[in-house]
Parts: sequence; structure tokens; C-alpha cells
Amino acid sequence: MCKDFEGKYAVITGASSGMGAASAKMMAHRGLSGLVIVARNEERAKAVAAECEAAGCKTYVSICDVSVPEDIAKCVAYAKEVLPQIDILVNAAGYSPYNAPWDTETLDHFNYVMNINFRSQYLFCQAILPDMVARKYGKVVNFSSCTARTGSGLSVSYSASKAAIANATKTWARAVGPSGVNVNAVLPGVIRTPMLGDADYTEQEKAWPLRRCGQPEEVAEMVCFLASDKASYMAGALVDVNGGYVFS
Repeated sequence: MCKDFEGKYAVITGASSGMGAASAKMMAHRGLSGLVIVARNEERAKAVAAECEAAGCKTYVSICDVSVPEDIAKCVAYAKEVLPQIDILVNAAGYSPYNAPWDTETLDHFNYVMNINFRSQYLFCQAILPDMVARKYGKVVNFSSCTARTGSGLSVSYSASKAAIANATKTWARAVGPSGVNVNAVLPGVIRTPMLGDADYTEQEKAWPLRRCGQPEEVAEMVCFLASDKASYMAGALVDVNGGYVFS
């Protein structure tokens, strides 16, 4: 049985559903010793935590609205209290405003999307990276998107937030790499998560090399790789997991 994460402790945001939940459960089943699940939905978070616990991973839940800086500060303080150390940070929390075209989006909505998708990752990294640097060990996996490369054609705020994550990932990687900390990002394509709802991509899929939407577990596999010591020589990488939607 794979034990890539034995003796390691992680914080995973957006871990109550979708790709964040898939990543948490996969790490737990691969030997993770301790985990803080960061999410807004307590019921779903506790369900994921129960599965992680059943796999042998000591799991805690921190209810947090990542659009609120004070919530993030409390969450990080809690994680540092209950975990011996934070070896892994996965910034999976995000928001996809599929119904917000560029010409009708309000400033309030723009700020909301940027705060959830980008500012939250900035705040978590700024709070946790210094301890990783001091210990000379850490793995950070940020969630960007294929739209960071292409634009979305709809929401400017979504594409811009994901492009900001991609650039910040490279900046952090340059800054903390000399201390032995790896910072990388995954760029998912269209993944069948609850956030996608019942959106129909039948026609779009015909143009993609793999001819289908992805599954959360397919992204989680890459997250687990980047969060493990198998990716020890990767820094600032933007890894496409999109079925060929776009080639880097």
C-alpha cells in the first residue's frame, strides 16, 4: 500500500467536496498522519473527515469562509494548534461564476471572486510558508485553471484570479525554493464537481483530445504527486490536467 504521506500533516482548503475532498481522501488513504479540512459546509466537511479518519488519518474540521481574512487567520491558528507541523498546504477552495459574463459583472462580484480564488491562497501561503521555510521543508499545491492560459470568454474575474494564482505560484517558488520548499500549481480543465452543476459540455467535449470532462480523482492524483517527495525537483510548475483542452 502507498504510504507517501506517512508522518506528514496537511491543511486542505475547499475540502468538503469536489477536487479538494478527493485530494484529502486520497492523501488519507496514502498514509497522511493528520489533516485540517477547511470548508464552509460543516455537514459535508464532517462527512469527508469521517472517511479520512476511517483511513487512519487524524482529521480536524475548520469552518471557514475563505473570502473573510479574519476567518483565514483563525483557521491557520487552529491548524497550528492541533497539528505538530504543517508539511502540506493545498489551496483548493474556489468559486466559478459561470453565470457572470464580462459585460454584466458588478464590481462587488469581481471582488468576491478575486477574494475567494486568489486572495485566500495569498493569505494562506503568507501565513504558512514562513514556518515551512524555517523548517526547510514544505509542499504547497495551488489550484489555478486552464483559463489562466486561455481566458474564459465569460468572467474576467475568474480568469484573472486564476492567472494571478499561476503567477504568484512562480513567485513563491522562486522565493522559498532555496529553503527546500516546493510550490507548484495544478490547472484543471472542466471537471465534474458539484460546482459544475448540470452544465452540458457534450458539444465542447467533441473538440477535446480525450472527448470528455475530467473527474475529481484525476486531479487529486496530480495533487498527491506534487504534495509528495516524488515531486522534490519541481518548483513553480503549472501542471495541466485538462484532457487536452489546452496544451501548455
